[in-house]
Amino acid sequence: MLRNPSAERNRGPILDVLKRELAPSGECSTVLEVASGTGQHVVHFAKEFPHVVFQPTEINDNLLESIRTFVQHCPEQNIHPPVRVDITRPCESWSHELFSGNLRSKTIDYIININMIHITPIETTEGLFRNSSKLLRAGGLLITYGPFGENGVISPESNVNFDRMLRSQDPRWGIKDLLALEKLASNFRINLVRQYAMPSNNRCVIWQKV
Repeated sequence: MLRNPSAERNRGPILDVLKRELAPSGECSTVLEVASGTGQHVVHFAKEFPHVVFQPTEINDNLLESIRTFVQHCPEQNIHPPVRVDITRPCESWSHELFSGNLRSKTIDYIININMIHITPIETTEGLFRNSSKLLRAGGLLITYGPFGENGVISPESNVNFDRMLRSQDPRWGIKDLLALEKLASNFRINLVRQYAMPSNNRCVIWQKV
């Protein structure tokens, strides 16, 4: 069971946003989490939404094992075992396990993606939008979290330094600009509908499938 200190810190504020965005108790719904990381988030969220079915995913073997262990030790019964997903590949090529039960194309209510966009190439975010367009029901939400730039500007200085550090590790990484992401998402019939300021100069950005 791997533990990421930032996941411990941000899971509470993200949960507060989910309480505003996810359907109220009594309405069953499905959440696909893309890039679930260690698994700390999904087990924390599942406790608060017993009427919601969560499907965690990852591409990294060590993280998949961590998620699996977290889920096994979680008393809640509303989390499916994690499944390997490469978000850059078409969802039709993913494991058949994802498309059993309610997890079928155009039936997923919510997709959650936390702290992925800034530590991956832009092609990964394009894959997120493309596959979200295929998987989300009409009106379904894509909920993303992380640092973002706006109108070509990254702020404050701590985010500028963070962006510089990310690009030193991989020039394809870095904080993405929301205006550019809006244009990219529109190609897949996904619109930015609202956003929330979050601690440590992050944001929760809410996108909707048209």
